[in-house]
Amino acid sequence: MGLTSSEISVVLGCLEHGTLLENETFGIAAKILDSFVSNAINDPEELLILNGLPRHVSQAKMLVEHVTVHTLLVLECGADTVHDRIRLDSGGDRGHRDDDTKNAIQQRLDIYRRRTIPLIEHYQSMGARILRLPVGVSTSALQLLTDLENK
Repeated sequence: MGLTSSEISVVLGCLEHGTLLENETFGIAAKILDSFVSNAINDPEELLILNGLPRHVSQAKMLVEHVTVHTLLVLECGADTVHDRIRLDSGGDRGHRDDDTKNAIQQRLDIYRRRTIPLIEHYQSMGARILRLPVGVSTSALQLLTDLENK
């Protein structure tokens, strides 16, 4: 794959400022995805779960050149639950990150509402199956998998 130093700087900037890759830098995500798919996926019909890609409708439109999205899984919870899950490290994967300040979390939630939620309607209009799973403060990945298997 080999990201250039300029591409790495863009990714680090997005992480530092809590922003998303935009259309002009989506090639970075596409490069990472294509490398992963070519190295890890042996069968074109094999299941690939994308977590965090696409983040907005423009990315979804560019993503069609790389993968076909058949199902969208929407994890649903309120802002209070998000804050509590991060504060309590409910999933055991936060590690008290430097970018988990109250302001940074609020900024990410605002971006999610404005830019990511419209993906649900976009994929619905494309004929994708939409699965919604509620997430509580102590909901585990195993609980979500069980809930998903029961749908």
